[in-house]
Amino acid sequence: MPETSDVQGCLKLTFRDIEITDPHLVRLTLKNVGPTDIASDHFDAGTPLVIDLHCQRFFGLLGTGHPAGSTMTQSLGGPGLIEIRPVLLRRGDQWTIEAIIDGAPKPELSSPLIDTDIVGGRRR
Repeated sequence: MPETSDVQGCLKLTFRDIEITDPHLVRLTLKNVGPTDIASDHFDAGTPLVIDLHCQRFFGLLGTGHPAGSTMTQSLGGPGLIEIRPVLLRRGDQWTIEAIIDGAPKPELSSPLIDTDIVGGRRR
């Protein structure tokens, strides 16, 4: 059986031919658990929700479960910022965003929502 030092460097993970040294799959879920819809006019001055993943590098979104064009991200290899533009989130609706990043995430939400309480939880 080979020793650890013999196999180091034998396996690499890449995304679009760029090596990821500390890969993480991040799944973010936004769910309207309140009694009413969250309309696009609830976003103060049209400001998007911003989720800063505080990671080393952002590689890309694998998928989203909400209206097309409502999510923006920084460029490949940039900081892990995900923006959700003002859009209707109906009562009971749930959106999921999946992304590949380099480095352990420490997500932080900046919310411009008016008259809306934010509740959070962390699941692995």
